[in-house]
Amino acid sequence: MQGYQTISPLPVSFSSAGICLLESHHRSDFYMPVTSFPFWVIIYVLAGKGRIETSQTKHAIEATRIAIIPPGVSYRVVDDQPSLGLYALCLQPDLLAINSTPFPQPTEVLYGMGNAAIREMLRELLFEARAETTESVISTRALAQSVFIRCWRMCRDHHQHGDTPRDRVAVYSRELKRQHFVADTIDSVADRLGISRRHFTELFRELNGVTWQKAVNNLRLQHAEKLLLETTHTIRSIAFECGFNDLSHFHRAFRQRHGLAPGRWRTDHVTSQVQPEERFCEAP
Repeated sequence: MQGYQTISPLPVSFSSAGICLLESHHRSDFYMPVTSFPFWVIIYVLAGKGRIETSQTKHAIEATRIAIIPPGVSYRVVDDQPSLGLYALCLQPDLLAINSTPFPQPTEVLYGMGNAAIREMLRELLFEARAETTESVISTRALAQSVFIRCWRMCRDHHQHGDTPRDRVAVYSRELKRQHFVADTIDSVADRLGISRRHFTELFRELNGVTWQKAVNNLRLQHAEKLLLETTHTIRSIAFECGFNDLSHFHRAFRQRHGLAPGRWRTDHVTSQVQPEERFCEAP
C-alpha cells in the first residue's frame, strides 16, 4: 500500500497475492492520460470530486462512490475541486477466474455507491496486505475477491435499478429474501445504503408493508418451516441456519407464530416420506 500526494497515477506492483492496493491523494495539478490496463481496477473515492472519462462517457465521482474498470477499457481520472483522494484496488484476472474460465468482462466502466462494509473490508485488506506470510496471502486473496464481488453487485444494482434511496431500499428488500440469516441491525443496514435510520425504516415499511424487524423474523421463520418439513436437521441446527443465535429466542418466536414448539409442529406436519438421519444422539 502506498499513499502520498501525487501529480500522476502511481505505479502498480502486484504482491504474491495477485493484488495491488494504492492510496492516492491528488495534487491540484494531477494529470492522468487516457490509459488501459490488463487487469481489473476498483476505485473507491475517499474524498474530493472528479470524473472518470472514457471515449463515450463522462461520469462524476465523489466520496463513497465506487467504479470498476474492466481489463482493456481505456479511461482517465480527472479532478475537480477539491482534488480526489481514493483507493485503487488492482486485481490480476486469474484471481477471479474459476477453473481457468475468466470472470465476465464488460466493455464499459461500472459505477455504484460504496458503504461502510466496503470501507471496513478495505481497512482489513490494508492490514493483511502489509504481511507476506502464507496466511496473509490467503486472507488477502479472499478479502480482495469479496471486495470485488460486493462492488460488482452494487454496480450491477445501480445500473439495473437506479441509485435513489428508494431504489437502494427496493434492491435491499429483494436481497433480504436470500440474506435474512445475516446478523444485521437497522443502523448497520441504513449505513450500508447511505441513508438515515429514519428514512430507511419509512421507505422499507412503505415498500414492504411491514417493519424491517417483522420482515426479517417472518423470512427466518418461513425458512425454518421449510427446513422442518423437508429435512431431518435438529432444531438447534435449523435455528442457527435461519439466523437465530439463541435457541430460546427461536422457540419463543416460533411459538408466537404457530402456538406450538418447533418439534411439536414438525411432528404434526411432516410427511412420512422424510427419512430420519442416522444420529449418535437424539434431536432436541
